[in-house]
Amino acid sequence: MSELAKVVGSKVKQKRLELGYTLDFMGELLHCSHQLVMHYEQGFCEMPYDRLSEFSKLCGLPVDWFFLDDHSMLVYYCPL
Repeated sequence: MSELAKVVGSKVKQKRLELGYTLDFMGELLHCSHQLVMHYEQGFCEMPYDRLSEFSKLCGLPVDWFFLDDHSMLVYYCPL
């Protein structure tokens, strides 16, 4: 589990709940299963950028909003 996947997943879940979407409905929107949405939200796997971009458009948010942690700090991946 990467820190980036956890931050993005947490933000996806936060926005899904704010919008009142169920996991099933979210899966339909993103053309995937509700189980995969749950894995994204828990940070077990990273949501592909194209899928995240699609969700951000549906929410009316810039995609970089999902990369901000709770302290408005940009989280990024830097391989060693």
